[in-house]
Amino acid sequence: MRRGGYLVWMSIQIALGSTSQHKREALDRALSLHKMSATTVVHLFDVPSLVDPQPVGGEMAALGAENRARHALARCGDNVRYGIGVESAVELRRGTWLDVATVVIVERGIPRLRALATSVGLPIHTPDVEAALAAGVGTTTAGQQYAHRTGGSSTDWHREVTEGLYTRADQITGGIYAALIQVW
Repeated sequence: MRRGGYLVWMSIQIALGSTSQHKREALDRALSLHKMSATTVVHLFDVPSLVDPQPVGGEMAALGAENRARHALARCGDNVRYGIGVESAVELRRGTWLDVATVVIVERGIPRLRALATSVGLPIHTPDVEAALAAGVGTTTAGQQYAHRTGGSSTDWHREVTEGLYTRADQITGGIYAALIQVW
């Protein structure tokens, strides 16, 4: 920002509605890609999404992400202007279940969303989704079913099914970056 011919560095403060290492890593990467990492302060908050542990579909994921963003922002003082929420959901497309992260950015005092974006969808094994649906998406996730079936990670099964080529943080980074460029 220029004031009186001088370049003034402005610090942006963001409340992230999660304490997940994958989401924090993804936010750090996206800020770096957007050349914002040096001027951004991130505050982490463990806040509820108020949706099922295994959201199904984009609407439920968007609602969960918005709830996380707004709850995190509410926990901050007025000096924090933006809240970011991330919520993943499974979505059925052309017979394939995908895990898709939805990202929302809200701004203090503005009721509408400032940004809404999604990540790349990564296929998740149909039996794991079906098991989560049968057990009740209010109590279990497809990732937990994957971990139960394979002994792998329930939070970063992405790394395992891609043989280390793609992680949960990789997936979320793209969604956060797509949201950031809508605001800044």
